Amino acid sequence: MTQDEQMMRFCLERHIFYTRYADDMTFSGDFEFEELNSKLLDLLDAKHLVLNPQKTKVMKHNQRQIVTGCVVNQRIHLPSEQLRKIRQEIYFIKKFGLSQHLQNIGCNKKNYVKHLYGRINYALLIQPSNKEMQEYKKFLRANYEGKLMGFEI
Repeated sequence: MTQDEQMMRFCLERHIFYTRYADDMTFSGDFEFEELNSKLLDLLDAKHLVLNPQKTKVMKHNQRQIVTGCVVNQRIHLPSEQLRKIRQEIYFIKKFGLSQHLQNIGCNKKNYVKHLYGRINYALLIQPSNKEMQEYKKFLRANYEGKLMGFEI
């Protein structure tokens, strides 16, 4: 049985929800952190791996819980800071135009519009019914289609 399967069985026996994406592990439920941490360290040690304590976070039910960049408390959504940043960028593009906006922020990226479009698509992947992000996507497609060439729209 692999270490991942062992961890899964350990968690199932204790009614702990365990998910893993690449090397990011998330545990949720009502459990003793020390017991879980001890088991995890043993399994990692058996593979000659170490846990990065700087990336280890314990988030209580009353705290904002972020997993792989998404807030996962009651429903999955992006942190408001990310949405605010997109909103701000679209606002300045509309107000000053793309060239002036890029000059104002000191950006010379040729793929800026593609990058912004990708961030909007990511927001819509997490929250498909977000009307604001849907409008921003339409705005970029209507006004900067040439800069989005080669990017699935």
